Amino acid sequence: MKTLLYSLVLVLIYLPVAHADVPEFFAGLGDIPVMPGLTQEPEQAVVFDAPGGRVVQAQAYATEGVSKEEILGFYAASLPQLGWAVQEPQRFVREGERLDIQAFQAGGLWAVRLTLSPL
Repeated sequence: MKTLLYSLVLVLIYLPVAHADVPEFFAGLGDIPVMPGLTQEPEQAVVFDAPGGRVVQAQAYATEGVSKEEILGFYAASLPQLGWAVQEPQRFVREGERLDIQAFQAGGLWAVRLTLSPL
């Protein structure tokens, strides 16, 4: 009984820590991570298949203190590691798709909109 209680306590202590390292990804965008400090709005996501390929739009809102430069820097650094090539600032291409990233102000905080479309 004592061993079971000890095991349960360990699980309760380490479970939140293990879960904190799991990255969140944008709904409909597969492997595009949500930057830490951003909260995605899944109900605002638009996903549909077009004759030329899929079209997806997703948004996330920053917490206080997250800057536009941090948001754009995060995606500029992380997307090439996921196979996306920089076509121009805030535009990436991969396997016949284009990903545009737009940072904008929303209620005094920064937000980001990602739009995926066929080339």
